[in-house]
Amino acid sequence: MPACRRWVRASWLLLILGRQSATISQLAAMLDSGKGTVAYHLRVLRDAGPVRVAELRQVRGGTEVHCRGTADTGQPPRLAERRSPTDRHQAR
Repeated sequence: MPACRRWVRASWLLLILGRQSATISQLAAMLDSGKGTVAYHLRVLRDAGPVRVAELRQVRGGTEVHCRGTADTGQPPRLAERRSPTDRHQAR
């Protein structure tokens, strides 16, 4: 998937979660996307900081995770350090 599409999906997740809490299933339905794709992006955003777990609910023998945006969701998430091509060659 092109990087720009990943950022668009992450931006939509941040926009939605900045206004309401939602589960992976709810977000997947809103974005017309697969649960696995949404779960991946949520995990990346939670690790980066702009998304947090708001609530855990026991539902039919499983745990439903409600996520919500944090207060600093106005800034784009910093997912990885950018490295120059020379840095990449030196790391090998």
